[in-house]
Amino acid sequence: MKKAGIIYHFLVPLARISIISYYRKIQWSNAERVPVNKPVILAVNHPTGFSEPVIMAVLMKRPLYYLVRGDFFQSRFFGFLLRSMNMVPIFRRMDTNFRGVAQNLATFEACYQTLKSNKTICIFPEGNTLHEKKLRPLQKGLGRIAHGALERFPEMKELYVVPVGVSYTYAEKPRSKVMIDFGEPIDVVALQRSFPENRMRMVSELTRKLYDAMAERIVRLDDPQREELGEYLLRITRTGLPDSFFPVVTSKTIYLERELAVADQLREATDQQVTDGLSVARPYFKALDAWRVDDRNVDGPTAYTFMNTLLLTLTAIPLGLGYLFCWPIWRVIQWIVSTKVNRIEFHTPVRQAAGIGLYWIVYLTIFLISILSGNLWIVGISVLLGILGYLSNWWQELFSQWNQGRRFLSISEKERLHLKQNRSKLVNYWKELKKSFSE
Repeated sequence: MKKAGIIYHFLVPLARISIISYYRKIQWSNAERVPVNKPVILAVNHPTGFSEPVIMAVLMKRPLYYLVRGDFFQSRFFGFLLRSMNMVPIFRRMDTNFRGVAQNLATFEACYQTLKSNKTICIFPEGNTLHEKKLRPLQKGLGRIAHGALERFPEMKELYVVPVGVSYTYAEKPRSKVMIDFGEPIDVVALQRSFPENRMRMVSELTRKLYDAMAERIVRLDDPQREELGEYLLRITRTGLPDSFFPVVTSKTIYLERELAVADQLREATDQQVTDGLSVARPYFKALDAWRVDDRNVDGPTAYTFMNTLLLTLTAIPLGLGYLFCWPIWRVIQWIVSTKVNRIEFHTPVRQAAGIGLYWIVYLTIFLISILSGNLWIVGISVLLGILGYLSNWWQELFSQWNQGRRFLSISEKERLHLKQNRSKLVNYWKELKKSFSE
């Protein structure tokens, strides 16, 4: 693979601003585990279409090179665009009916040369993308590339595979949280020495070790009932966590630790325990949806306060201008998603891609027009418009919490008490479930 091109370096800063605007919080933890100036393969799980590659590209402090499904390169234009962003095609038998697999020889050679140059390749070893809290079986292509690089360049003394886990609170929704955690590097050279004459065993062992290491840092719920109950318990767990607007990117692992704890306990729960939990959780969350309030309102206190009312009022005009600037673009993006995108796995990636394109085209056009005007006030207003557009996210979120708090307080005291009692039952169920595993 050639050196990262100008398009890659141009798009990364723009994508970074867009990604930070799209997500409420990005946990980026243990990235220091990735070896520096060494040949590295990042192995990342893949719950959404192409959000993970974008997030990795904008937050890693080095250019990344990606393997991407070969059928995405069929169009000359998109093929050029993808290659300019450090992506190379990998052809799967299921996509090509064996016709394109021979082209992988050039891809493998490019990977070997890239690793020989102490660069970093990012691979999604599940081989496909599904929007679910699972780690699917890993394909052996990553292991074959790692082994092939050492065979191609026996003088290579180091090669590492770093497991990366990606989990979302609500992968399909904007302004959610994403948690990315890096595991300890797997020393491929040392592993190869353990199987000097058996390539297949080495690849199988690397795949096994990698699966275990990735599974440790992913929120996994392996059947529909546990996933449903898990979502309920995760929602009440998230209520008590700090949720400041800044910073967006954080190394604190409290979000992932809490969610992993819920998932780990539920995987160990009996079917009867899961059934009991659903019988408690379903009525509570059905009532929340009916009243259009959130769990945090029941747990209290609500955001419906005099100070928040005053704050929303004072900031309504400037941040309302930012909202009006973003609204038409957002409506176009939502129309594209609702009419052109069938799979939920691609809702968020398409929003992000369209956002990077449309927002920046509109904003840079306004900015260039302001520069051509020669009026510093107009230039300043155009810059301020972008800032207000981003800060309008804060206003909308606070208004949503304020409005839910208002609705909650408008419910009769009897109904509020009933909601609190149902929540207490669910919290007590969760405490008893955890206690049963600690005894």
